[in-house]
Amino acid sequence: MDTLQIGDKVIYCDRFCKEVCEVIRVTPTGRVRISGHEDIQFDKHGLRMGSDAWNTASIKKATQQEIEEIQEYHIKCKAYKTMRMTRFNDITYEQAKSILKILNKDK
Repeated sequence: MDTLQIGDKVIYCDRFCKEVCEVIRVTPTGRVRISGHEDIQFDKHGLRMGSDAWNTASIKKATQQEIEEIQEYHIKCKAYKTMRMTRFNDITYEQAKSILKILNKDK
């Protein structure tokens, strides 16, 4: 893995998610801490220190394309969850027609 510097964007991966984080600290020996997960330390290879079979978090330097893909995924998830949580009577007939048109389900 490339040497990380403070401010670099990284992809944090664990068993359940991927997210974009920023490097907030790098020690002289290469240990790394990232935003959002300050209590976790990663070694110079991007592996979580002290991990076991159940906790396999890792990081890697992010490309711009990966950042955009992850951001798009999170926006889609948020939209989906919002639609699921919206009660039937909370939307108008026109809004329902617009949603169906966007989803190409207006037939």
